[in-house]
Amino acid sequence: MNAIIGFAELALREDIPPTAYEHIFTIKQAGANLLSIINDILDFSKIESGKFEIVPGDYLFASLLNDVVSLIKMRATYAKLRFVVNVDSNIPNALYGDEVRVRQVLLNLLSNAVKYTDKGFVSLSITAKYPESGETETKADSVILRIDVKDSGKGIKSEDIDKLFKDFVQVDKEKNKGVEGTGLGLAIINSIMKAMGGKVSVASEYGKGSTFTVTLPQKFRDAAAHAVVSDKEDKNVLVYERRDLYANSIVDTVRKLGVNCIPVDGEAVLDEKVASGSYNFIFTAAALYDRTKNVLQKHKSNAKVVLLMEFGDVIADKDVAVLSMPAYSVTVANVLNGHADGSRYGAKAESYTRFIAPDARVLVVDDTNTNLRVAEGLLSPYKMRVDTCRSGPDAIEAVQVEHYDLVFMDHMMPGMDGLETTRRIRAIRGDYYRKLPIVALTANAVAGAREMFLSEGLNDFISKPIDVLKLKAVLDKWIPQELRKSPTEVITTGESDDDIDVRKIKIDGVDVEKGLAISGGKGTHYVRTITMFYEDGFEKIKEIRNCVEIGDMQLYATHVHGLKSAAASIGALAVSEEAKALEAAWRENNQVYINEHNAKFLMDLEALLHNIGKLLDDIETMKKKAGGGHVDMETLKAELAKLKTAMESFDSETIDSATNALIEYEQAEHFGEQIKSILQNVLIGEYDDALNLIDNLLEKLGVEVKLREN
Repeated sequence: MNAIIGFAELALREDIPPTAYEHIFTIKQAGANLLSIINDILDFSKIESGKFEIVPGDYLFASLLNDVVSLIKMRATYAKLRFVVNVDSNIPNALYGDEVRVRQVLLNLLSNAVKYTDKGFVSLSITAKYPESGETETKADSVILRIDVKDSGKGIKSEDIDKLFKDFVQVDKEKNKGVEGTGLGLAIINSIMKAMGGKVSVASEYGKGSTFTVTLPQKFRDAAAHAVVSDKEDKNVLVYERRDLYANSIVDTVRKLGVNCIPVDGEAVLDEKVASGSYNFIFTAAALYDRTKNVLQKHKSNAKVVLLMEFGDVIADKDVAVLSMPAYSVTVANVLNGHADGSRYGAKAESYTRFIAPDARVLVVDDTNTNLRVAEGLLSPYKMRVDTCRSGPDAIEAVQVEHYDLVFMDHMMPGMDGLETTRRIRAIRGDYYRKLPIVALTANAVAGAREMFLSEGLNDFISKPIDVLKLKAVLDKWIPQELRKSPTEVITTGESDDDIDVRKIKIDGVDVEKGLAISGGKGTHYVRTITMFYEDGFEKIKEIRNCVEIGDMQLYATHVHGLKSAAASIGALAVSEEAKALEAAWRENNQVYINEHNAKFLMDLEALLHNIGKLLDDIETMKKKAGGGHVDMETLKAELAKLKTAMESFDSETIDSATNALIEYEQAEHFGEQIKSILQNVLIGEYDDALNLIDNLLEKLGVEVKLREN
């Protein structure tokens, strides 16, 4: 299910027709619903068997809040609902509890609210209460969170309220016909609350909506608030927003952050307030931006405009700050502190945020070069320094030589496996080795895997082939906050992000599209990956034949296991399935199957390597031709001029076609590096830098360039 959801999201980022976009979005939503049902059933089975447990740990409230809002925001948008969030900014950030279960409760309640609301709104409110001494069993370092999830949906009949928290119960079935679910969600929430010392209740008016309320005690390590505005006494905010639901939420949020805030209900009042010169921030709806801008120009005001953007809103002005709705404590504080949201997503953009961490250092441990290359490719957008090694002993040496912020550890490796390697790292004296986050990489993500890895000293796990969304979640969880930066904070080097035309990559017996997706979507990364697979493959064939000859079937299984995930990672699904079947036969002690099928597997692997080798030769030939062949200078000038015009007018379709045409010139002898730098800057949205580079190159090519207006 994670693969279906992940690849659906990758497809949504492609340039596809609106109808196809809707179909794929529906597939993703349906997959998410089915995954939720599966998880509910698994949780219920744990509760029934008495194996359900709470696993407390340190977590950041702001991070939890961001995750939940990001997930529900898209569901509410798809359902055409308003989604508002009101959170007490003074809630401590450094909490201690079972973050996974708290997130599960929030997502379950909010998902239900969206599911059972046809029109109107869904709201999330979180407030905090600090119990007085002796009032409850909680201690002085505890806070009681009150979570209210309110909707304007179908409501619940009074006679049905007592049934809500029972197993496999869905009330008002006739009215809710066609709504997905098992009827387990609220029963599971009730069990979680009992285990965590909290309570859940509901108030509802049939036909008008419901409010679910959770009270949940959590400890905190530090009383510091999760959202703080610096120099708040010097900031004054106007909110020009005609949608009362949003206006009231934002005004309340800004005031709770300790900042003076006034709502304005019309252009005349806005004009009066701006004329006073007392306000340095104006939060305004995208639809009211032109009016706001005119008022500011009229009074020559320097007030900073913050656009309240909903999914589908598009503003051509790239210099204005943006606040994606729903606005809440964390995002509002960020904007007031000068860190704009910057999310100008259109109707085809999913909420997919990514940070970079150029100062973070990551170690990837895997005995298969192909898997190492895949991991490097998937990590490359995060700009982290990535080291690799191929064995447990090398990993132990590496963590003692360098300071790593995160380690990805292959589970099954020849000799010392990932579990033993982790145990030995943990045994080294020092807090660094005890606290170093180690995430298992496994091709066998079966039930109970997480518990097994945690018991062996690992912190988390991710299945192979690596899913981009799961990788994002792992990095979000384990890369320290202080090492993260916005992608715009780092100056690029001009090295091309991709110098291979993916349309020219074709390999018999390989699903190239799937391999590209697993490799991060870049042709360069994919070609490097298949190159490593090619170089590794012939050596693996020798090793497998030797294992069979000497009867070392344990080592045989390890090599086959590695090829299973490596072949899947490049899209060679048939070979991967053969390796999978041979590994399964070893586990079942079925030597007859291995004897009958091993030769064919090696023959198919050799054929695959031959096909990859042919492609690599073709790519090398193309590069040589591109580097030494004739360059059509007039066509090059025309494409550069076309790209320049397209960027100046924000014509995304022409930008795409022009950049694709310019890829052919990246290997040119005298100006290939300049072309690469132009394309790199276009890729990351640095249009001003790209335009300057185009002007410089056009001048070198003898084209008269007019000065651009800033």
